[in-house]
Amino acid sequence: MIGFASLFWVWGADAEKREAADRENANNILRVERETTSKIDRVERDQSIKWTAHEELHKNRLADVKGVEARSDERMKSTETDIRKLASDVSSLTYRMTTSEQAMSGVSQLLKDIQKNTTELSGDMREFKVILQRMEKGQTK
Repeated sequence: MIGFASLFWVWGADAEKREAADRENANNILRVERETTSKIDRVERDQSIKWTAHEELHKNRLADVKGVEARSDERMKSTETDIRKLASDVSSLTYRMTTSEQAMSGVSQLLKDIQKNTTELSGDMREFKVILQRMEKGQTK
């Protein structure tokens, strides 16, 4: 009996040790689970913050791109207006050059006619001079 009692006493002491070890293991598991949950929550919170910041970055970038597009559109409109005005000015200058060239051509032809007439008059005046000189010689004799 003493043997059984001592066996139960040893077995009971081992059972207490096992229960204490089991409780300690259960406490360790709960602690690790709480730490893991805490880490997961922290990582999820950090990811959420990063994702929100990333979305904000995209929103800001989209606004910047739209602003650049609007400025580019305004520049294009301004450039198109300037090009139309320049095209109009070129057409006007082309017309003016054409009319000036035609006028110069007319003036050039007129000068040629005047020169021709002057040459003819000069020849006629020489003939008149010769005729007048002969007439004077005829009267003086």
